[in-house]
Amino acid sequence: MQIQRDTSQTKDLPLLFKLPNNEWNTVIHKSPGVYIFKRNPITDSAGRHIIPAIMIYTEDATTYKQDITIFTGKKMQPFLDRGVKVPKIINWQDKDYPLTFKNALFMQGTYSDDNVDHIIFMMYILDKHDNGIQVYMDMTKEVAAKYESEFWTTIRSLKEKP
Repeated sequence: MQIQRDTSQTKDLPLLFKLPNNEWNTVIHKSPGVYIFKRNPITDSAGRHIIPAIMIYTEDATTYKQDITIFTGKKMQPFLDRGVKVPKIINWQDKDYPLTFKNALFMQGTYSDDNVDHIIFMMYILDKHDNGIQVYMDMTKEVAAKYESEFWTTIRSLKEKP
């Protein structure tokens, strides 16, 4: 079922996607090229209110000359510097690659923040219009067992705008 939402704040986004369900809030448009979607809070076993997020960043990527490796390396390095561990990077030639974009890299990482373990999905995309697109999806490991499928709904729906 396609979720109908007010997309007036995302019309300049260079990709199409759907949010998983009605638990996800309308886009927060922080600044040009930055879009943050937050889920209604989930209470974990410790009573913490966990708010999964989908963050999308876009920029002109002409200077990368369609080199996804250089783009990914530059954008991913700050995460690695903060302790995000990424065991495997998947490209369009890999069997488990979930994206429709060919000039993109996909990875699932982990990190700890205040002794709380997180999972983070990281997607780096260079589209045919020289847009650099970064997509990050973050939630705690504890709630992931039940709610990670919501991220997969959005991941599988990502498409390039014509």
